[in-house]
Amino acid sequence: MRDPSHPGRRFLRAAGISAWVLSGVPAVLMVLSRFEFEGETLTLSPGKFAIWAAAAVAFAAAFWMTSGEAGSERPARASVALLGVQTVTALVMYEIVCTGLETMLLVVVAAQLGLFVRLPVGALWVLLQTCALAWLGVVHWGVVRSVGWALLIALPVAVLAMFASYFAASQARARHALARTNAELKATREILAESRQMADRARISRELHDLLGHHLTALSLSLEAARHLSEGDARQQVERSQELTKLLLSDVREAVRGIRGEAAVDMHRVLAPLIVDIERPRLHLEVPEAFTVSDAERAQALVRCVQEIVTNTVRHARAENLWIEISEDETGIRVVGRDDGQGAGSIRPGQGLTGMRERLSSLGGSVEYESPAGGGFRVRALIPLPDTGS
Repeated sequence: MRDPSHPGRRFLRAAGISAWVLSGVPAVLMVLSRFEFEGETLTLSPGKFAIWAAAAVAFAAAFWMTSGEAGSERPARASVALLGVQTVTALVMYEIVCTGLETMLLVVVAAQLGLFVRLPVGALWVLLQTCALAWLGVVHWGVVRSVGWALLIALPVAVLAMFASYFAASQARARHALARTNAELKATREILAESRQMADRARISRELHDLLGHHLTALSLSLEAARHLSEGDARQQVERSQELTKLLLSDVREAVRGIRGEAAVDMHRVLAPLIVDIERPRLHLEVPEAFTVSDAERAQALVRCVQEIVTNTVRHARAENLWIEISEDETGIRVVGRDDGQGAGSIRPGQGLTGMRERLSSLGGSVEYESPAGGGFRVRALIPLPDTGS
């Protein structure tokens, strides 16, 4: 299934369906009754109408499938072949009826070329289908009129439609890339902010422990010595001061433990920007409540791992849904990503998956990926905790 709510897809389908309906009106009128066109009465035999109808249905089906890929960052490989079907069927419809309205269908094809092929290929495609249009029209309209119609009307409009779709697709790809980059920058900014806070907390805890803790310990020892040398009321005051000193030292140590316990990266806040601007696939992120990572390097590895899973799915999987589950146990942090996309017959790790493996290996972790027979893609990653000994 494709998301029909995409604005570019809705517009393209509305334009294509309108052109298909308008181009089909003359043929329907010709088979139902006599059709007057430029002072000439036109009719269409049942046999030719059957061929025309088959071509019209084939065009509509192929167009519906290719237009469903509008807005996709990585369209289906069959889209180019389906565009060829649309060109051929539009020319067949033109050859049978030849009112000129069929040219709109070729413009619809040109409007999709910018989405699926490189600009030089699209330009050659438009030129070839225009030449075919001119050649087929000679029998019906004569050389001068057919060539004039093809070069002065069909070709400029088709070129304009192709360039418009090409630049629209380029802008869409740029927006997608910018959205991903912004998400990565936001996540990195959050990690840096959390890392600064962790460093500040660690410094404060060390200073409390090293300075106050050291002096309070020395003071406690001095009071212990004074207690043995004093008697009566003085001894009681020394003992009371020693008790207060031990209590204060305990409070300092508790404060140090509390500060160090707070020195962790809030992964909910860091991971949230990675999925905000992703329209397709739908992302389902499961993260434990109050999930924090005390090591900034491992927090960074977790972010990059999630980011690569999202990017890989968006670019290659053609999936409708992506599920990412993050959990933690005694061995470390586990990340499982799975989608409902087309899968891969053979897995050849690209730079993203290779970089993920290298990053996790440097921390003693691992990553595994597979593409089940039923489709989809699955990634399992393990990031060991600093105290696991991995």
